[in-house]
Amino acid sequence: MGTRGATPAWPRLGRARSTASFVGAAGSLAVASLYPGLGAMAWAGAAALAFGLSSSDTPARRLLGGGGVVLVYFFATFVPLIPSLMSYGDVSLARALVGVVELTVVFGATLHVALLPLVVFARRLPVWVSLPLAWSAGEWLEVFTSKAPYADLLYTQWQVQPILRALGRFGWYPTLFGWLLGCAAIGDGLARRRAWVALSGAVVLAVLGLLPPLPARGEEVLAGVAAVQMSDVWNPPATLPDHLRLVVWPEATRTTELVPIEEGERSGSAADFPGLGDQEARPAELINVVAETSRGLMNATVAVDPERHTVAMRGKTDLAPVGERRFLGVGSNVWAPGSGLPMLVVGGHRVIPAICYEAFSRELVADGRAKGGDLLAIMSNDYPILEDPGALSRSMGAAVLRSVEFGIPVVRAALAGEGALILPDGTIVANGSMHTTTVLQVGGSP
Repeated sequence: MGTRGATPAWPRLGRARSTASFVGAAGSLAVASLYPGLGAMAWAGAAALAFGLSSSDTPARRLLGGGGVVLVYFFATFVPLIPSLMSYGDVSLARALVGVVELTVVFGATLHVALLPLVVFARRLPVWVSLPLAWSAGEWLEVFTSKAPYADLLYTQWQVQPILRALGRFGWYPTLFGWLLGCAAIGDGLARRRAWVALSGAVVLAVLGLLPPLPARGEEVLAGVAAVQMSDVWNPPATLPDHLRLVVWPEATRTTELVPIEEGERSGSAADFPGLGDQEARPAELINVVAETSRGLMNATVAVDPERHTVAMRGKTDLAPVGERRFLGVGSNVWAPGSGLPMLVVGGHRVIPAICYEAFSRELVADGRAKGGDLLAIMSNDYPILEDPGALSRSMGAAVLRSVEFGIPVVRAALAGEGALILPDGTIVANGSMHTTTVLQVGGSP
């Protein structure tokens, strides 16, 4: 006998199914964020999210479940950065945790979750269309909150060749949308028992998998260029190899003294810059300094010619929220932001300089590329993230993705972490082992 008011079994089963899908999606996306080597988990997570949205019986459940998945993904991405945020000095554990929560809310709730009503209430758009549309639009809006978004979903895919091949051909947002479209169609089709939808998603992903390799090029640009990898600030390389034209040093290798120089200043208007080490014959170099300017202290890159004169200086423009600039009341303004063009002409190259977190700025690299930049130089200090394999991998992934998206060779100089030389097809042609000091060059041994 039935009981008046009892909930039928099939709605309960449907709710359990959607709940399990949301939990699976959150877990899969979190794992992909924490361990980018498991990028395939993001494919499963996107499909599970679409399945959960399609199988939910009310808009409220879709909004709650989908929003929860997004927040879990963002929190998993930001929470490992707590030690990094604390390394800036006056950020306590409690304040760093508050900063992580704020980053999660701002980048997750305000942007992606705010766009989920498109998925929840758009009756004319199926989930397999509205989900990738909403997520892609959310990441596009992130750029207006932070010019260097750290949590974009494609950072989980830097080791997945089909995604790299699509990125090099079609660009960031078309690749993101197409990939999510394929994953979402599989999940949506399975939830609604629409075989043709699921099959269409499988075809989209198969097309990504069948894309031919990107053309091999850019090695000639890296000839004569080297990246310094240092185990710590006290152990620079004793000498530099002969026949180099340009050497890129990591962040924080010369920050114990102030260098009085204004942004854009050239040789003759500033004191000679002595460089590092005692080697007499030296190539041109990019060196990270603390610049004492009329606007305040800047975390800066100086270009130094072989005669040891400063060619130009550029201050870091995209400062890390909480760690380097105050963000919603947490952290402090450590540096004055730079305003110079992302271009330094040195060592026979038009170099786009990026200091550490700036590697996540697609806008910075796009500006430099538009001005004729032929080499991206990333100067990184990996000390604050040494205990976080996910953050270390994501930082390397940012270098690979910038190289592939913009078709430009990349030199990554690293303090404590791994340096690398990267070709525009995503191939890492030279990289060193953790905790070692070496000079990386094409054809050289690390």
